[in-house]
Amino acid sequence: MFDQALILRLKTLCRNVYLNEAPERYSLPCVIVSRIDVDPTIDLDGWDGTATSIYRIDTYAASAKDARALAVKIMADFKQWRDPSFQALDPAGITDVLDKTTVKKLYSTRMTWQVFGPLI
Repeated sequence: MFDQALILRLKTLCRNVYLNEAPERYSLPCVIVSRIDVDPTIDLDGWDGTATSIYRIDTYAASAKDARALAVKIMADFKQWRDPSFQALDPAGITDVLDKTTVKKLYSTRMTWQVFGPLI
């Protein structure tokens, strides 16, 4: 449920949004989203249907400045975002990265976000 809302939201900020990996012929700038962890909320009554999920959102661009600018745009948008698919959305980290590929240099800003809400 949140995955779909997240992809739709990111597509309002960047035309090229991919889940888990970009296709061979991708365009810049782009965003790649991966859910990297899920921790279900379990108490003495069992699982209540909610979880804390960790998402990695990587922005890619032809320059470090552009990759960071897109990340900052996403962060600013997420501060304002309210949606029934989650109860809390909090940044957990941000790192600038230079990926060395055989074709060209690819600049990235890697963000980690914690999301709490319904898992299903």
